[in-house]
Amino acid sequence: MIKNFLNKINIKVIIFACFLFLTTVLVFAYFLTKNSSTNQPLPSLNPNLKTKIPSQSKAQEDFSRLDKEIKIEKVDPPSIGNELKSIYQQNPWLEQLPLRTKRYVILYDWELKSIRIRIIVDASSSISYDNQIKSIKEEALKNLQKIGVDINKVPFYYVVSPFN
Repeated sequence: MIKNFLNKINIKVIIFACFLFLTTVLVFAYFLTKNSSTNQPLPSLNPNLKTKIPSQSKAQEDFSRLDKEIKIEKVDPPSIGNELKSIYQQNPWLEQLPLRTKRYVILYDWELKSIRIRIIVDASSSISYDNQIKSIKEEALKNLQKIGVDINKVPFYYVVSPFN
């Protein structure tokens, strides 16, 4: 009786294994024929060198450019002449520039001998363009006064840079 039972189990296991094998083969064949029937070329392993892949967003590129401008315009006081040393003595706030936030960058423009305030407008903001500029100007001027700039005597100008 036990032999009959084991024989029946073995037959059932063999039939189940065959069923699984056939099902797997049929599913594989179905997907293989489905992919070949679309006649789509396989992707090439060689990259298309003519395709330009953007490495940075526009905002990141603009900030990189701003960083380069800051490095160019920032002067190392020990390496400058007596004239610049006297300018630094008369305007100690120069050593605290550039001031940089997400909303503005403040630099000293040595050619124009004035402060440049670059306003960064957020195009995706719900605040209007004019209100953003007004708010950023007020904030920048307050921070200039905090570092000791007399905004009534020191010339300054604004440059607006929209970012997305």
